Amino acid sequence: MSVALWYFLIALLLMIGAILSPANNGLLMQGGSFTVLEALGLSITVLASLIATPLVGIWISMTLMQVVDAERKDKTVNQKAVYKQTWSKMVSYILMGFLRGLAIFLPLLFILPGLTMLIVNILADGGMILGALGLILTFLGTVSAIAGCFYLAMNLSFSGFELMLNGQRVVHSLKSSMELVKGRFWQTSIRLILPKLVYSIPIAVFQIGAIALLNIGLASLSTINDDVIFKIADISGSLITMGITALAAPIILISDYLVYESLRKTK
Repeated sequence: MSVALWYFLIALLLMIGAILSPANNGLLMQGGSFTVLEALGLSITVLASLIATPLVGIWISMTLMQVVDAERKDKTVNQKAVYKQTWSKMVSYILMGFLRGLAIFLPLLFILPGLTMLIVNILADGGMILGALGLILTFLGTVSAIAGCFYLAMNLSFSGFELMLNGQRVVHSLKSSMELVKGRFWQTSIRLILPKLVYSIPIAVFQIGAIALLNIGLASLSTINDDVIFKIADISGSLITMGITALAAPIILISDYLVYESLRKTK
């Protein structure tokens, strides 16, 4: 879908950053001085990677949800209305994503008792028994944390759809997602994970192959300056990554939407 092509805006920013940035990474590691253009290039690269990429990704996901939903229901896609809805709910969606992430990773606290016991044992020389108990607690806590994170991730997978398509508020979208999955956890988990595995394997193979061919091609260009080769590799890598992301994003979102649609119909 054309909406996903906005990922190439990130690629463009990364290309500009790569062109302007110093080709010699040693300067960066050694804290060397840069020209104004080199500093601008580094700033663009950092901002594009840390701020623009996640924001554009969120915007594309929100927009794609509405487009896919409209097409599945044989409705005419009003591009302006879709964009307006996306921008109006951007803050709510980001807040929902933050709360969802916080909830998903909350079970990691299960690891703390065991780690605390291990640290106390080391500092106080508590002996073998306390150390063994700490290891057991850490192991059990790790298993519990992984299980808890997975459980919550699956249950909260449809929060974004509920917020964007069902008019739910931030907290209610989290609750509604859990209600949809309730009693159908394993069926839903398999339907969410299996398509991603099927898609991700050929996508990963294609990406690795494309980058490998690029590196082989660049290695044969022995007459070109190393700095130029570095910049070409950086720019080409960004284009390959964003191109694959633009291709994969709609596929993954559609597969998730189909599960969401099925759960809504059989609620």
